Amino acid sequence: GDDEVQSTLAEIAATGIGYVKQSFFYDDSADWTAADRFMEAAAASSLTVVPLLDGDPQTNFAPPDPAAFAAWAGAFAARYGDRVDAYIVWDEPNLAGHWGGQPANPAAYAALLSATAAAIRAADANAIIVAAPLAPTTETGPQNLSETLFLRALYEAGAAD
Repeated sequence: GDDEVQSTLAEIAATGIGYVKQSFFYDDSADWTAADRFMEAAAASSLTVVPLLDGDPQTNFAPPDPAAFAAWAGAFAARYGDRVDAYIVWDEPNLAGHWGGQPANPAAYAALLSATAAAIRAADANAIIVAAPLAPTTETGPQNLSETLFLRALYEAGAAD
């Protein structure tokens, strides 16, 4: 509950840590209730949140329409940008298990990342955009791609900016 979250965040802050990474899951309903509670609790503990803007677990993290996800991320940045320095976009897109069971698709993730970065920056001009953490794997596809292969393809798809 809320008390447990507040207690945990206070314990984190007591160690001298100033940042906390928290996942926020895509939801096109734009219900910010849970996110508001977490952001308020983090602020009360003087912690800066680094949000990991991720897919919907209810859909097995199926890749959403990039424009819809970007709009949600932009609304997140408009709502919380004054308390956030950096935004992480998605998690482990190099694994089929975090891409809706579909083969890893660096070009599709690049489109999602680019659209999302633009929407976040439109709401929070000083935002730092962090590409998704990649899962360690030596697989070469099609379901899962090693970090090296995925990153190379991501850069080839023009996602560097």
